[in-house]
Amino acid sequence: MVRFIIRMLITGVAVLAVANLSGGTLLQVDGFGWAVLFAVVLGFLNGGIRPFVKVLALPLTIVTLGIFSLLINLAFFYLAAALTPGVHTVGFWQSAGAAILIAIVSGIAGWATSRDEQE
Repeated sequence: MVRFIIRMLITGVAVLAVANLSGGTLLQVDGFGWAVLFAVVLGFLNGGIRPFVKVLALPLTIVTLGIFSLLINLAFFYLAAALTPGVHTVGFWQSAGAAILIAIVSGIAGWATSRDEQE
């Protein structure tokens, strides 16, 4: 549970950093609380619903050589933003860029927190 909270806080910082460093051109966030709530919503969507969607979309993902998987990730990014009132997407390509940057930081955070647990 502590690892989940740490990951959500790190992801919230990443969301806020992407929004602030881009000047709102990639993503708009009304504050740190909304960024953390967005991270929690995105985490629950990715953990709860995304595995089922990926299995259902597997044939299309294979046909498109994995590109459809990126669209699934972006759809969940949009859904999390729609469910979080303080987070606003700007456009398709901007949201794709923001999602990629946030995913990179979240992946590094996940690797770092799981590494600490193994030691």
